[in-house]
Amino acid sequence: MKYHGLLFDFPFFTRKHDSFDSSMCVNNMNNLTLAYDGKDPLFEEGIEVLIKKRESKKYIAAYLKWKRIRPDLVLRLQIGERKHRPCDLQESVRNEVDQQQQKIMAMPDKPYRKFVWLCERQCVDLAKQVQLSQKMKGEKQLKLIFQWHKKFLLRLIWPFVMQGLHAIRICQIS
Repeated sequence: MKYHGLLFDFPFFTRKHDSFDSSMCVNNMNNLTLAYDGKDPLFEEGIEVLIKKRESKKYIAAYLKWKRIRPDLVLRLQIGERKHRPCDLQESVRNEVDQQQQKIMAMPDKPYRKFVWLCERQCVDLAKQVQLSQKMKGEKQLKLIFQWHKKFLLRLIWPFVMQGLHAIRICQIS
């Protein structure tokens, strides 16, 4: 037997009544399992708090239009508004993740194992791809370093080569 209502709303199960025998009440208490999820009321309360904050910010922003407020308060309001913008997106992403987790938890044993195996395999494949891309990037950087080194050496040595050729020409002329 499960009770899905509010915790403070089931006095029949929590108090001993005179009309019932004490042994019967103990048996009823043992059979009772509470299926109460506190996440939903907390989530609703959080939404209400966010709505109240947004309304107060909108009121202050409307007040801004017809009255002058100090610039530091304006900046603080703008920062607060930017903080609240992603809340809707976060809420939708959170709901989607929660739904996907519920689907995963509802899977039977064999499909769940297959799903876990596929996820692990995907992680290994992604790690290999990252390692390969890092290797390619490192090789590319090394190639560029060698090219610059070659250019630098040529620029450094070229004047000495030219002096040597000039000296050889002078010796040949004389």
